[in-house]
Order: sequence, then C-alpha cells, then structure tokens
Amino acid sequence: MQLTPQISEVIELGAADNRFFCRAWFPKTFRDPFPPFEDRVWAALDSDRVRFANVQMFRGSAKTTRLRAFMAKRVAYGLSRVILCIGASERKALQSIGWLKRVIETNTRFTEAFQLEMGAKWTDDKLEIKHKLLGHSVWVLGMGILGSHRG
Repeated sequence: MQLTPQISEVIELGAADNRFFCRAWFPKTFRDPFPPFEDRVWAALDSDRVRFANVQMFRGSAKTTRLRAFMAKRVAYGLSRVILCIGASERKALQSIGWLKRVIETNTRFTEAFQLEMGAKWTDDKLEIKHKLLGHSVWVLGMGILGSHRG
C-alpha cells in the first residue's frame, strides 16, 4: 500500500528541494532526469547574497523551463511581489508569461495548495496573481529586451 503525502508535506518539501518542487507540481514539464549541474543553477537563483544572477548554459539545457519553474516557485511561496520576465524578444517573454498563466488557470492542485487565483489584470503581458494565503498580489510582467523598461 502506497501512502499519499499530505499537501502540507509536499509544500514543505518543495520549499526545501527545487527538484522535488518541479516534479511534484509540474510532472509533465519535468519528465527527464535532472542534469548534474542542476543544483548549481538553483543555488545561483536562490541565493540571498546575490541580487543579480548570470547563468550561462548551453543550448538545450532547459534554461527557459528552469526559469519558468523558478518564477512559479517565487509566486507560490510569496517570495516576490513583482517579477519582470525579459526575453530575447517580446514574443519569447510572453511565452513564459503564458506558461505561468496556464498553470494558474489549469493546475488546480497547484493553485488550491498555495491559494492562488487570477487577479483583476490578466493579459498576455501582465498578470496579477492573488496570493490569498499571504494576503497580497504578485505581479508578473513580460517584455522583450529592447522594450521600454522605464519605471
């Protein structure tokens, strides 16, 4: 007999283990084994000492996929209030915003566990995600590298 973990355990384990977070909440996205360099990438992204991380990875190393999961984790645990997703082009940035948008719209297990819901602003380039558990919103904005970044 296989025991099903309590959702609180899954949330707690996901906070401590990025691989677990990815596999637990996005099993269709993270089907392949994680590469040996995975922990170093997450260490750079999760660091409290480094405000800006520059991670250079080879083509095909799932950079976009990892950053989408990183963005989802920042939203889920309420670690960010505003996330600016900048892509090589606006279209590329909006694809990542669209991924997160679909997660919120369709992954009820994820949204119910973290008590997330769509906010008043829900467009292709700007999302307000209400974090009901923490009582605040997380804004996700997307633009291309050559877009206007004022403000």
